Amino acid sequence: MKKGLPLVIVAMISLIVLAACGSSGDSATYKIGASQIVEHPSLDRAYEGFQAALDDAGLEVEYDYQSAQGDQNNLMPISDGFVADNVDLIFANSTPAAASALEATKDATDIPILFTSVTDAVASELVEALDKPGENITGVMDLHPDAIKETVTFIDTYFPDATVGLIYNAGETNSVAQIEAVQAAGEGTTLSFAEVR
Repeated sequence: MKKGLPLVIVAMISLIVLAACGSSGDSATYKIGASQIVEHPSLDRAYEGFQAALDDAGLEVEYDYQSAQGDQNNLMPISDGFVADNVDLIFANSTPAAASALEATKDATDIPILFTSVTDAVASELVEALDKPGENITGVMDLHPDAIKETVTFIDTYFPDATVGLIYNAGETNSVAQIEAVQAAGEGTTLSFAEVR
């Protein structure tokens, strides 16, 4: 059930956002631009869950799904296209997709953005604060606040004095945020950390 909770939250937020976008009449068809950095099973499941929740809610939705195929340079043209098409909502499935959607909508648009598959929305500068995300952006993060601390405690308990290798991408804000959280959680333990970037 815990794994499905973020999708339920995303669906509820989507319904609220789409209701705010609504037009008169009960048979409105909403156009949603959906982008993600790459096709990947976990990202694909998030998108499928988003679609299923809106379908379960009985909403008529036309999707414009686009994958950047792993190339961040493709995200800005995708987001700009959504703005040009005046979609009702942008579903940004990953931090890079959300960042490009935010950039594309910053100047003269009120298109709402719903993000998911983001680890740290504040560090990624998607939102200023979790309690006040912004005028046109909101979403859910995929890192449970206690996950890293509990994992470090587990390793320290069962593998005292171990050296833990931390492999990450120093150019990706989610990776950096997680490494910083691991290091902070490791303070006062018997563990040491070896970083590989």
